[in-house]
Amino acid sequence: YETGMDRSPTTEEAIRHRLEPAHQAMTLEDYRLRHAFYRTDVHLQDLAASTPVIAIWDDHEVANDSWRNGAKNHTADKWEDRVRAALTAYHEWMPTREMELEQGVRRG
Repeated sequence: YETGMDRSPTTEEAIRHRLEPAHQAMTLEDYRLRHAFYRTDVHLQDLAASTPVIAIWDDHEVANDSWRNGAKNHTADKWEDRVRAALTAYHEWMPTREMELEQGVRRG
C-alpha cells in the first residue's frame, strides 16, 4: 500500500510517519487519537474527497491478530473494554453505524 507491490519500504519511508499515540491504542482516547492521526494523511484525504469507500470492520481495528477473547499484544484491563473503545472510535470516524441484527436474517 505505502510503497507498491514490488518492494518493501526503505528505512526512511518506514519511519517518516510516527503513529499517534506512539503506544498501543488501549483506551477510547487512544483510538480517537489514532483515527485523527490517520486523517492527517493527504492521500487518504484525497481518496475520501474523490471516491466512495466501503468501510469493512477488521480485527486490526482493535489489535493486531485479535480473537474473540483477546490478542497477543493485549495486556491491559478487560478485553471487552478495549473492544468497546475501538468500536466507538471507529464509528465516530467512519461513515458507518453499528447495526442491531434481528433474530435471523431475511433473504430474498
